[in-house]
Amino acid sequence: YMLVEKYNVGYMDLYFYVCLMILLIMVPAIWKAEHKKQFVRLHFALKLLIVAGVFSIVLIDPSVLVHGRQRIEAIVEG
Repeated sequence: YMLVEKYNVGYMDLYFYVCLMILLIMVPAIWKAEHKKQFVRLHFALKLLIVAGVFSIVLIDPSVLVHGRQRIEAIVEG
């Protein structure tokens, strides 16, 4: 939430929102899972989310990467 609301991360916020929706769907699925096969499928889905997160780094606004330290210091100070 803080990354999306306080920092301008470009289109990376789309990944965060999609990931949040998927995780909210997965919580009841994990709770209801009874067999190892179901847990393995959910585990694979979590792995896919992590890999998608790595590839979605390209969605970050380049100015955030270049001027990130200055933006963080400005937010901390004021």
